[in-house]
Amino acid sequence: MEQVDRLVGGEASVDAAVRAAMTHELLPRTDSAERLAADVASLVKNVLASPVWKEIARGTDVKTEYSISATLGIDYVTGTLDRLFRDADGLWTVLDYKTDALTPATVNARAEVYWPQLRFYAVMVGRLHRPPSIKMRILFASLPDLPLVKEISAAELLNAEAEIGIVIGRIKAGEFAPPQQPCRDCPFLPNGCKK
Repeated sequence: MEQVDRLVGGEASVDAAVRAAMTHELLPRTDSAERLAADVASLVKNVLASPVWKEIARGTDVKTEYSISATLGIDYVTGTLDRLFRDADGLWTVLDYKTDALTPATVNARAEVYWPQLRFYAVMVGRLHRPPSIKMRILFASLPDLPLVKEISAAELLNAEAEIGIVIGRIKAGEFAPPQQPCRDCPFLPNGCKK
C-alpha cells in the first residue's frame, strides 16, 4: 500500500509490486509463497476497487509510511503512519491499514483495539500541525467498504496527550500488567512477558 499511488498498469502492476515486495523480504519462491502473493494482491485489488479507497485517493498532501517524532514532556516518541493526508474537507486524516480477517459482525470490536494507536498518531500530527481537529480512519483490507472514521478535536488531542504521558510514566516505572495469555506470535514464548 506504500507504493499504491505510484502503480500504473492496473492489476498486473499490483501483482508485480507484491512479488517485488516479497522478493525484497527474501521470501523463497515456493508454491505457498506464490499463493501468499496472490492472496495479498487480491486484498490490495479489493481495496483499490472500493468506494472508500476512491474517497481516500482524492486526498491531498499525501504522505505514506510517514515517520513522525515529537517530544512529550521529557520523553521522545516516534511513530510511522501508513498514510497521512488532507481529506475533501481539508482535515488531516491518519489512515491505518489492517489485514485482520474479519466479518461485518466483528469489525467494530476489532477496530476498538486499534483506535488507541490512531489516537497516538493523531496526537503526533496535532503537535506538528496544530489543526482544529484530525480524522482517524481504519481500513481493513478484508472489508474495505466499511468507513471506520472518528474525528478528534484539539481539546481531545490534549487529553490524549496527557493520557499518553501517564502511560509512558507507568511503563518507565515498570508499572504495567502483562497480558494473562502470551500474545499471538510472542517472541518470549512459551511463557510470554509475565514477570
